[in-house]
Amino acid sequence: MEEAEHPHALTCYVDGHRKPLYSKVLIPRGLIGRLGVILGCRALLLLHDAHGHPLFVTTHRGDQHLTAGVPAFLTRYEQHAEHRQVARMIVDREGMATEFLASLHAEGRSVVTILQTSQYRDLTSFSDVGTFVPLGTDTHGQVIREVAPARITLSREGHPDAPLHLQVALIRDLRRLVPVQPDPEEAEVPPRWDRDLPPDERTWWREGW
Repeated sequence: MEEAEHPHALTCYVDGHRKPLYSKVLIPRGLIGRLGVILGCRALLLLHDAHGHPLFVTTHRGDQHLTAGVPAFLTRYEQHAEHRQVARMIVDREGMATEFLASLHAEGRSVVTILQTSQYRDLTSFSDVGTFVPLGTDTHGQVIREVAPARITLSREGHPDAPLHLQVALIRDLRRLVPVQPDPEEAEVPPRWDRDLPPDERTWWREGW
């Protein structure tokens, strides 16, 4: 059987776990789940295929962050699985680190992850925002989520002249209400439109009002 001349491009999911260990010897320690306590542990890196099947697992120090171990982790997997290359990697919010993404992009890989809330404020943080189109509906056919393409630019520490430009998908949940605080510099908030109605007659959202 002839060997493939070019590596087969894979789309994989990378995840990190910390598992508690009970030992009489000192081992690296880290934060475990939601316990809020520090326990002895080992960090695991797992590589899954597009169907969720595990392909590769390695064990590391309990205090190792996912972004520090993934580059060497991918290289080890590609050496172990000949003619396979991780071209597209999906990782959770833990992988949203600017230098981490820049290093993987330099290797010719693409990464799908989630922006951290500290990296943007609102729609003004993005550029080239496209048109929102329906993404999901409820049982009554009402649109509850919308999605639109956009771009965001993140600054890189130590590389002020080479920011990281990312393509993003903006998902808007129409069921979620966000309170908007009035601008103190603007005029006072206009009075309620139903101020002339008694309190027990202001339930305009009820059927038959």
